[in-house]
Amino acid sequence: MKSLRTILLLGILCYGCNEPAIIVDNNISCIEMGLHLPPCIVEQINAYKKNPDKPSNFLDANVTAYRYRDECVFIFNPGDVPDWKFMAYNQDCEVICEFGGITGDTTCEDFSNTAQEIGVIWRITD
Repeated sequence: MKSLRTILLLGILCYGCNEPAIIVDNNISCIEMGLHLPPCIVEQINAYKKNPDKPSNFLDANVTAYRYRDECVFIFNPGDVPDWKFMAYNQDCEVICEFGGITGDTTCEDFSNTAQEIGVIWRITD
């Protein structure tokens, strides 16, 4: 009976294990603000996982959360992809900043000096 309870408890705890979750680093938490991964980031993760043409170093793909101008922003990084344009999205999937691309454009010049990294909140595991 005790082992059955243990199995049920583990099943309940792992119910959402395949869903991206926010991992808190550096004592700055978007969870404390009542925030979760924006749907546009979840869509990018799911599309990336299903893509058969992932770059050879797909294990480097991740999503990092930052605190920038009093809100949490999320950046999807597909790994080592040449000329990738990184976009920082807020909770409402609005593009807050754009970085890189073939022309190296940056729309938030102060990002590297003022944004606080919360941490990697998702890393590809398959």
